[in-house]
Amino acid sequence: MKFLSFFRIFASLAVIVAISAPLSGQKKKRPDLLAILEVSRDEVICFALYTVHEKTLKLTAQLYPLKEGEDRKARLEVKQDGKWTQVAETTVIEKGWTAPFRVEKWDDTKETPYRVRHGEQATYEGIVRKNPVDKREFVVVGFTGNAGQVNYSSSKSAVIGFTKSIAKELGSRNITSNAVAPGFIETDMTRTGRGDSYLIERAKTIPLQRNGAPMDIAYAAAWLVSDEADYMTGQVISPNGGCVIV
Repeated sequence: MKFLSFFRIFASLAVIVAISAPLSGQKKKRPDLLAILEVSRDEVICFALYTVHEKTLKLTAQLYPLKEGEDRKARLEVKQDGKWTQVAETTVIEKGWTAPFRVEKWDDTKETPYRVRHGEQATYEGIVRKNPVDKREFVVVGFTGNAGQVNYSSSKSAVIGFTKSIAKELGSRNITSNAVAPGFIETDMTRTGRGDSYLIERAKTIPLQRNGAPMDIAYAAAWLVSDEADYMTGQVISPNGGCVIV
Protein backbone atom coordinates (compact mmCIF):
# COMPACT_ATOMS: atom_id res chain seq x y z
CA MET A 1 0.00 0.00 0.00
CA LYS A 2 1.31 3.41 -0.86
CA PHE A 3 0.55 6.88 0.43
CA LEU A 4 0.98 9.70 -2.02
CA SER A 5 0.87 13.43 -1.42
CA PHE A 6 1.45 15.66 -4.41
CA PHE A 7 2.02 19.36 -4.52
CA ARG A 8 0.57 21.10 -7.58
CA ILE A 9 2.69 20.68 -10.72
CA PHE A 10 4.03 24.00 -11.97
CA ALA A 11 5.21 24.42 -15.54
CA SER A 12 8.79 25.52 -14.82
CA LEU A 13 10.95 24.08 -12.06
CA ALA A 14 7.90 23.02 -10.11
CA VAL A 15 8.24 20.61 -7.24
CA ILE A 16 6.15 17.58 -6.38
CA VAL A 17 6.65 15.73 -3.13
CA ALA A 18 5.97 12.02 -3.14
CA ILE A 19 5.81 10.36 0.25
CA SER A 20 5.39 6.61 0.38
CA ALA A 21 5.13 4.13 3.19
CA PRO A 22 5.80 0.52 2.13
CA LEU A 23 4.05 -2.16 4.13
CA SER A 24 4.96 -5.79 4.61
CA GLY A 25 2.81 -8.56 3.23
CA GLN A 26 1.37 -9.36 -0.14
CA LYS A 27 0.83 -6.66 -2.71
CA LYS A 28 -2.67 -5.78 -3.81
CA LYS A 29 -3.32 -5.31 -7.47
CA ARG A 30 -5.24 -2.07 -6.95
CA PRO A 31 -4.23 -0.50 -3.63
CA ASP A 32 -6.29 2.32 -2.20
CA LEU A 33 -3.91 5.30 -2.34
CA LEU A 34 -6.12 7.32 0.00
CA ALA A 35 -6.51 4.70 2.71
CA ILE A 36 -5.31 5.59 6.21
CA LEU A 37 -2.50 3.47 7.60
CA GLU A 38 -3.55 1.40 10.60
CA VAL A 39 -0.90 1.81 13.30
CA SER A 40 -0.39 0.57 16.83
CA ARG A 41 -1.50 3.10 19.42
CA ASP A 42 2.09 3.81 20.53
CA GLU A 43 2.80 5.15 17.01
CA VAL A 44 -0.31 7.29 16.58
CA ILE A 45 1.81 10.47 16.29
CA CYS A 46 3.07 10.55 12.70
CA PHE A 47 5.38 13.59 12.73
CA ALA A 48 5.72 17.19 13.92
CA LEU A 49 6.76 20.44 12.25
CA TYR A 50 7.71 23.69 13.94
CA THR A 51 8.76 27.28 13.43
CA VAL A 52 10.16 29.86 15.84
CA HIS A 53 9.39 33.53 15.28
CA GLU A 54 10.04 36.43 17.65
CA LYS A 55 10.66 34.10 20.59
CA THR A 56 7.46 32.14 20.00
CA LEU A 57 7.52 28.42 19.21
CA LYS A 58 4.70 27.20 16.99
CA LEU A 59 4.70 23.40 16.66
CA THR A 60 2.08 21.21 15.03
CA ALA A 61 1.95 17.44 15.42
CA GLN A 62 0.23 15.25 12.83
CA LEU A 63 -1.64 12.28 14.27
CA TYR A 64 -3.23 9.27 12.70
CA PRO A 65 -7.03 9.17 13.25
CA LEU A 66 -7.91 8.56 16.88
CA LYS A 67 -10.45 5.93 17.80
CA GLU A 68 -13.66 6.49 19.68
CA GLY A 69 -13.00 6.86 23.38
CA GLU A 70 -9.33 7.81 22.98
CA ASP A 71 -8.04 10.95 24.66
CA ARG A 72 -8.29 14.07 22.50
CA LYS A 73 -5.46 15.84 24.35
CA ALA A 74 -1.78 15.97 23.33
CA ARG A 75 1.14 17.24 25.40
CA LEU A 76 4.38 18.95 24.46
CA GLU A 77 7.43 18.34 26.62
CA VAL A 78 11.00 19.67 26.45
CA LYS A 79 14.18 18.26 27.94
CA GLN A 80 15.80 20.56 30.49
CA ASP A 81 18.72 19.54 32.70
CA GLY A 82 18.22 15.93 31.66
CA LYS A 83 14.52 15.84 32.63
CA TRP A 84 11.35 16.05 30.54
CA THR A 85 9.08 18.96 31.46
CA GLN A 86 5.61 19.60 30.04
CA VAL A 87 5.35 23.10 28.55
CA ALA A 88 2.04 22.93 26.69
CA GLU A 89 -1.14 20.92 26.21
CA THR A 90 -3.63 21.17 23.38
CA THR A 91 -6.80 19.62 22.05
CA VAL A 92 -6.44 17.47 18.94
CA ILE A 93 -8.35 18.96 15.99
CA GLU A 94 -10.33 16.09 14.51
CA LYS A 95 -10.60 17.70 11.06
CA GLY A 96 -7.14 16.66 9.92
CA TRP A 97 -6.04 15.15 13.26
CA THR A 98 -3.52 17.86 14.10
CA ALA A 99 -2.31 19.08 17.49
CA PRO A 100 -1.13 22.72 17.38
CA PHE A 101 1.09 24.01 20.19
CA ARG A 102 2.22 27.56 20.94
CA VAL A 103 4.91 28.41 23.51
CA GLU A 104 5.72 32.05 24.28
CA LYS A 105 9.11 33.35 25.45
CA TRP A 106 10.97 30.52 23.75
CA ASP A 107 14.74 30.48 24.26
CA ASP A 108 16.09 30.20 20.71
CA THR A 109 19.75 30.59 21.69
CA LYS A 110 20.19 26.84 22.14
CA GLU A 111 19.00 23.53 20.72
CA THR A 112 16.19 22.00 22.74
CA PRO A 113 15.02 18.37 22.54
CA TYR A 114 11.24 18.04 22.50
CA ARG A 115 8.67 15.30 22.42
CA VAL A 116 4.95 15.20 21.71
CA ARG A 117 2.94 12.74 23.77
CA HIS A 118 -0.51 11.24 23.45
CA GLY A 119 -1.97 8.91 26.01
CA GLU A 120 0.47 6.79 27.97
CA GLN A 121 2.51 5.29 25.13
CA ALA A 122 2.56 7.41 21.96
CA THR A 123 5.54 9.77 21.62
CA TYR A 124 7.34 11.62 18.87
CA GLU A 125 10.74 13.19 19.55
CA GLY A 126 12.72 15.86 17.77
CA ILE A 127 14.99 18.87 18.28
CA VAL A 128 14.12 22.54 18.02
CA ARG A 129 17.24 24.07 16.48
CA LYS A 130 18.76 27.28 17.79
CA ASN A 131 18.48 30.54 15.89
CA PRO A 132 21.39 30.59 13.36
CA VAL A 133 21.88 34.32 13.89
CA ASP A 134 25.66 33.86 14.20
CA LYS A 135 26.01 32.36 10.70
CA ARG A 136 27.47 34.71 8.11
CA GLU A 137 26.01 32.95 5.08
CA PHE A 138 23.27 30.49 4.26
CA VAL A 139 22.96 27.89 1.53
CA VAL A 140 19.52 27.69 -0.02
CA VAL A 141 18.66 24.23 -1.28
CA GLY A 142 17.47 24.82 -4.81
CA PHE A 143 18.56 24.43 -8.41
CA THR A 144 18.31 27.93 -9.78
CA GLY A 145 16.65 31.29 -9.32
CA ASN A 146 14.44 33.34 -11.62
CA ALA A 147 14.87 37.10 -11.86
CA GLY A 148 11.65 38.84 -10.87
CA GLN A 149 10.29 35.66 -9.26
CA VAL A 150 11.86 35.68 -5.81
CA ASN A 151 8.68 34.42 -4.14
CA TYR A 152 8.20 31.65 -6.72
CA SER A 153 11.81 30.41 -6.62
CA SER A 154 11.94 30.60 -2.82
CA SER A 155 8.81 28.48 -2.45
CA LYS A 156 10.29 25.79 -4.70
CA SER A 157 13.55 25.76 -2.72
CA ALA A 158 11.56 25.53 0.49
CA VAL A 159 9.72 22.43 -0.74
CA ILE A 160 13.04 20.76 -1.59
CA GLY A 161 14.33 21.51 1.90
CA PHE A 162 11.06 20.20 3.33
CA THR A 163 11.44 16.99 1.31
CA LYS A 164 14.93 16.31 2.65
CA SER A 165 13.97 17.12 6.24
CA ILE A 166 10.93 14.85 6.15
CA ALA A 167 13.13 12.06 4.75
CA LYS A 168 15.34 12.29 7.85
CA GLU A 169 12.43 12.74 10.24
CA LEU A 170 10.41 9.74 9.02
CA GLY A 171 13.09 7.42 7.69
CA SER A 172 13.08 5.34 10.88
CA ARG A 173 9.42 4.54 10.17
CA ASN A 174 10.22 3.24 6.70
CA ILE A 175 8.56 6.26 5.07
CA THR A 176 10.31 7.75 2.06
CA SER A 177 10.13 11.34 0.85
CA ASN A 178 11.31 12.51 -2.57
CA ALA A 179 10.64 15.43 -4.89
CA VAL A 180 10.13 15.82 -8.62
CA ALA A 181 11.39 19.11 -10.07
CA PRO A 182 10.17 19.41 -13.69
CA GLY A 183 11.84 21.51 -16.32
CA PHE A 184 9.89 23.38 -19.01
CA ILE A 185 6.73 21.39 -19.75
CA GLU A 186 4.40 22.04 -22.67
CA THR A 187 0.92 22.48 -21.23
CA ASP A 188 -2.13 24.61 -22.06
CA MET A 189 -0.75 27.24 -19.68
CA THR A 190 2.72 27.47 -21.24
CA ARG A 191 1.25 27.56 -24.76
CA THR A 192 -1.23 30.35 -24.02
CA GLY A 193 -0.25 33.65 -25.61
CA ARG A 194 3.17 32.45 -26.77
CA GLY A 195 2.65 30.69 -30.07
CA ASP A 196 4.48 27.81 -31.73
CA SER A 197 7.53 29.90 -32.58
CA TYR A 198 8.29 30.49 -28.90
CA LEU A 199 8.00 26.79 -28.08
CA ILE A 200 10.28 25.86 -30.98
CA GLU A 201 12.96 28.34 -29.91
CA ARG A 202 12.57 27.26 -26.28
CA ALA A 203 13.23 23.64 -27.23
CA LYS A 204 16.51 24.63 -28.93
CA THR A 205 17.92 25.72 -25.55
CA ILE A 206 17.43 22.23 -24.09
CA PRO A 207 20.16 19.60 -24.66
CA LEU A 208 17.58 16.98 -25.68
CA GLN A 209 16.16 19.50 -28.18
CA ARG A 210 12.54 19.16 -27.07
CA ASN A 211 10.22 20.54 -24.42
CA GLY A 212 8.92 18.24 -21.74
CA ALA A 213 5.51 16.59 -21.78
CA PRO A 214 3.24 15.92 -18.77
CA MET A 215 3.89 12.19 -19.09
CA ASP A 216 7.63 12.80 -18.56
CA ILE A 217 6.74 14.01 -15.07
CA ALA A 218 4.14 11.31 -14.49
CA TYR A 219 6.66 8.55 -15.21
CA ALA A 220 9.11 9.98 -12.65
CA ALA A 221 6.42 10.36 -9.99
CA ALA A 222 5.04 6.87 -10.65
CA TRP A 223 8.51 5.36 -10.21
CA LEU A 224 9.11 7.20 -6.93
CA VAL A 225 5.99 5.69 -5.35
CA SER A 226 6.61 2.22 -6.73
CA ASP A 227 8.24 -0.68 -4.88
CA GLU A 228 11.32 -0.26 -7.11
CA ALA A 229 12.06 3.06 -5.36
CA ASP A 230 11.76 1.75 -1.79
CA TYR A 231 15.42 2.64 -1.07
CA MET A 232 15.19 6.13 -2.55
CA THR A 233 14.56 8.94 -0.07
CA GLY A 234 15.52 12.57 0.41
CA GLN A 235 16.27 12.96 -3.29
CA VAL A 236 15.19 15.39 -6.02
CA ILE A 237 14.51 13.93 -9.45
CA SER A 238 14.51 16.54 -12.21
CA PRO A 239 13.08 15.53 -15.61
CA ASN A 240 14.25 18.62 -17.48
CA GLY A 241 15.93 17.38 -20.67
CA GLY A 242 19.31 18.55 -19.38
CA CYS A 243 18.47 22.27 -19.11
CA VAL A 244 19.58 22.17 -15.45
CA ILE A 245 22.31 19.70 -14.46
CA VAL A 246 23.41 19.51 -10.82
